[in-house]
Amino acid sequence: MNKRTFLVAVDAGDPNAQAQNFRLFLKDNPKVDNWWNYMPFIYLVVSSDDADAVAHSVRSRTGLNKFLVTEVNLNESEGMLPESAWNWIRTQSDGDLMTTRKTADTLSRTTQ
Repeated sequence: MNKRTFLVAVDAGDPNAQAQNFRLFLKDNPKVDNWWNYMPFIYLVVSSDDADAVAHSVRSRTGLNKFLVTEVNLNESEGMLPESAWNWIRTQSDGDLMTTRKTADTLSRTTQ
């Protein structure tokens, strides 16, 4: 089955979504093949399942609290992240991801 990448955003007010708890949940979740987290309460999750199955799994952790699961195309991504984040995204993408991404370091050097 093809691996798909989903952005999972969870409610900051949900005690079950706090970073350490949610990371352990993702690490031990059989629906999750890989995951990444750099910004609070936002995760990139790689799974062989569809968005509904991933959402069902997240719902088992968050209950009735708010969350979002949406499929993303890593080949069409841009932003200001550390190089380690872009490296993870490159390894998960299935195409030619542009390699000229702005990292926090290069941006601060170019704006000084």
